[in-house]
Amino acid sequence: MSGSDRVWLKSMELGGRLGCHQMPERSFFLRGYQFPLCARCTGVLLSSSAACAVYWLYKIPLAAAVLMSLVMLLDWGIQRLGIRESTNPRRLISGLIGGYGFMRRKHSGKIYSLTTFSRYSTMLSCTSSGVL
Repeated sequence: MSGSDRVWLKSMELGGRLGCHQMPERSFFLRGYQFPLCARCTGVLLSSSAACAVYWLYKIPLAAAVLMSLVMLLDWGIQRLGIRESTNPRRLISGLIGGYGFMRRKHSGKIYSLTTFSRYSTMLSCTSSGVL
């Protein structure tokens, strides 16, 4: 087993521990290796990190953050109900939008216990300095 294979296996283990389903058909691939997170979780991770970094510089209104979170829920719901299958680019975009909105809501303390995105609360927690 090559060094690249070992790194990939470790990253896949981490992605699984974070709660991602890691379905190959819902994941991106780079040089033959599957991303450790599905397209939607990749978007959530990237935008949540960005939200932590810029939160203190620019705060979007809470209502906008809620709407942003609903974009991801809507994409997931449409697919779950069988209305239309989502695509990986759409999953990534809805994850980027929803993850940013979710972290804005998390920073404001307006996360409610019944939120659909509660598993990301522990997965993507920011400190007050904006560092993951």
